[in-house]
Amino acid sequence: MSTHAEGADAPAHTDDVARDALLVSLLARLDRQEARIGLLEAELAAARAAVVESAESVSGPSGTSRRRLILGAAGATAAAVAGSRALPAAADANVVETTQYGVYASPDNVATPLLPAAARVGVAGLADTSAPTPSDTTKAGVFGGSDKGHGVVGRSSAGLAGVLGSGTGAVIGVHGQSTTGVGVRAESASGAGVQATSTAGRAVVGVSTNDVGGEFSGKVGALLLSSAAVPPPQRGHAAVQGAIDVDTNGDLWYCVQGGSPSAWRKLAGPSTAGSFHPVTPGRVYDSRLVEPAGAVGPLASGQARTISVSGRRDLTTGVVDLVDFVPSGARAITANVGVVETVGSGFVAINPGGNAGIAAASINWFATGQILNNGQNLTLDANRQLTIVCGGGGSTHVIVDVTGYFL
Repeated sequence: MSTHAEGADAPAHTDDVARDALLVSLLARLDRQEARIGLLEAELAAARAAVVESAESVSGPSGTSRRRLILGAAGATAAAVAGSRALPAAADANVVETTQYGVYASPDNVATPLLPAAARVGVAGLADTSAPTPSDTTKAGVFGGSDKGHGVVGRSSAGLAGVLGSGTGAVIGVHGQSTTGVGVRAESASGAGVQATSTAGRAVVGVSTNDVGGEFSGKVGALLLSSAAVPPPQRGHAAVQGAIDVDTNGDLWYCVQGGSPSAWRKLAGPSTAGSFHPVTPGRVYDSRLVEPAGAVGPLASGQARTISVSGRRDLTTGVVDLVDFVPSGARAITANVGVVETVGSGFVAINPGGNAGIAAASINWFATGQILNNGQNLTLDANRQLTIVCGGGGSTHVIVDVTGYFL
């Protein structure tokens, strides 16, 4: 211990006390390490003696070959003894061991290892308790490095984690870092490559300084949203602006105003028409022409006729000159509906294909020989068809020109 003459400066005395405390701490750690080494040496000596005794009782190679056999067996036994120090005592046969680790790391000053009950560990790693940066490998409980292969590989065949990372508080359970390559990579033959769950926080966060925060691709779909909840406006809880969600009806929603209450807009869904696609106007039906077969001639009052609007037709023959003018999947069209060569007075109702009911008129005429037109939004069936119903006592030819569709 350092001593000082009476009247020495206070700062010098403080430095000596700090050095003494550090020395005591280092000596204590040295004592612990020497004790560990002593135990290992004793176990190693016992293992060597047991191997030599066993080898002498078995006939085999003599001279140098026998010595190599004995030393090799002793080395293997010593390695097994050293590795077994990380294993907890054998569990009772009636205890169900629910957790097994190939590698487990814990702070070196924790008296009781931070292991779950009934856990089994193949190799234990100890780390300093100070808080390093994620890239600081000098304080790592387990560190794997490789110039050409994998630094650390974790495998599991019993439904448990090959590599398990956990953190309590504002720490990182698993951290992957790379300058130009991949920080963390996950692969799966049939299950989930990455699976994340969270009780209160965000399960997955992707951030990029100069690029996209996340990139997804897939054969069936790039991104799958699923929900077991009612539409967001009906939930009554706080939301964050920019959130995207889907409800049990299959409707896709976007949050335009966060907070509680929040404001949402429905983007798409089974009951919506989708996005509007304007097109150069094209004729899809003219009852005055010879095509389409079976759907030509004037419509009389009480008559219903189902037509397809999928193909654009020639203005003089009615033959399709552009297939899928209205593409598959379209839910509705914008169209100009015309009546020509009218007789008497009447009206036409245009419904989705297969619906011959009359709930409203799409266009009316009130005299013979009129030519009238009306712009319409018309709903299609799944086959891109309309059903035209004539009523009111008169008859007329019908023309349908498409100006756009919803998909």
